[in-house]
Amino acid sequence: TTYGLEYAGKLGPVTAKASYARQSDRGDSELDYDADYYMAELGAGFMGVTGTLGYEVLASDDDVGFKTPYATLHKFQGWADKFLATPDDGVEDAYVGLAGAIGPVKLGAYYHDFQAEDSGTDFGTELDLVATWPVNEYLTLEAKFADFDADNDARDRGFRDTTKAWMTVQLKL
Repeated sequence: TTYGLEYAGKLGPVTAKASYARQSDRGDSELDYDADYYMAELGAGFMGVTGTLGYEVLASDDDVGFKTPYATLHKFQGWADKFLATPDDGVEDAYVGLAGAIGPVKLGAYYHDFQAEDSGTDFGTELDLVATWPVNEYLTLEAKFADFDADNDARDRGFRDTTKAWMTVQLKL
């Protein structure tokens, strides 16, 4: 069972987001845990560039990480997809991002520092880059890049350096 709350708003020129949720085992589950999720994010724009600073935690309890079976984690915890399932000792994601545009091309750069919430293991860091070009009202091109650099402690747990790149063509008919 999961219960939570979320806030998103503006405080003058600053955007703010915050979330909290509590998850517990239910019914006849063999798992026995109570894990928290929390996130805080601030953003601000200046001269066409938006900066974001955030901290997100999917905690663990009794070696069971906060579960998000229906989430689109690719969007939230790095595009290298290292955290599609929460590790048994949870994950902390401290991140910073910059987004803006050069002409019609939208650009974004995001940096993540991942650590285990419970054991303190340093999982690694990731750099994500994206460029989106709306060529016309029917055609959009996008290039994405992700580079995950696993820490030595994380390598012992099966984490590996990963580099991925995508080119997407979107045609609206």
